[in-house]
Amino acid sequence: MANIIKIENSDVKRFKKREKKKKKSISCRILIVCEGTKTEPNYFKAFKRINNQSFVVELDIKGEGTNTLSVVDKAISLKNSALSPYDEVWAVFDRDSFPAANVNAAILKAESNGVKAAWSNEAFELWFYTIFVIVILQ
Repeated sequence: MANIIKIENSDVKRFKKREKKKKKSISCRILIVCEGTKTEPNYFKAFKRINNQSFVVELDIKGEGTNTLSVVDKAISLKNSALSPYDEVWAVFDRDSFPAANVNAAILKAESNGVKAAWSNEAFELWFYTIFVIVILQ
């Protein structure tokens, strides 16, 4: 016959608290709307591979193949129509040779609608090259 051990209620509560702390994780839901349809989405999809037990990131990446203002409009539209709200929404586009007024208008529209804007000079592909050079030189 097995011995019955009485466990104090305070000990049980302390054990449950410890278990909750171990399982606790931070969750973050991010939408990224890109100008390109292949390069940019592939770049950001690489971040999905990051696996940390205490931090969970859900990335929704949309490659639109449109211009700066259209990317911002799509990001705003997806943000507003989301069934579950995003913690952050980003519009990502190349600066390229678009007139400064168009780029500035896109940035201002994004900011006024709670969307963050990120842009690269000339071509997004230069980001890859820069990262490659930094890794090689270290």
